[in-house]
Amino acid sequence: MGTVYVGQRDGNCYNAVADIVDSFGTYRGRVNYTHSYIQVSEGYSFYIYGRDTGNYQSVGIAYSYPFNLEKLDHPSCQTDGTHLHQYSSDGAWTQGSFPVDNCSCSQGGQGDITGDTKYMYYASWDS
Repeated sequence: MGTVYVGQRDGNCYNAVADIVDSFGTYRGRVNYTHSYIQVSEGYSFYIYGRDTGNYQSVGIAYSYPFNLEKLDHPSCQTDGTHLHQYSSDGAWTQGSFPVDNCSCSQGGQGDITGDTKYMYYASWDS
């Protein structure tokens, strides 16, 4: 279906990103993971495989950065616990029903976001 390219694009906080390009070379947008740091090299890529139903793919690309260390590197970052926020940009994305506040909080909030029913955003296209 396409390719995902991974990068680190920090602002006030750490921000890992995944840029999606379909199999025709069309840019489909970016998914941002705030308070996250990549655990792969800049520009790392992997293929997206798809089908109509029953498809799930999981690739570890980043981790939630410890908030006390993030504050040392990014003093203006507003965070008080290790967690991540996911949001989409630069494309036509649909927000899922889980979690409802774009946050996967290890502080007793939304919890684990892995699994085919726990997506935050998705994009679809014909290939």
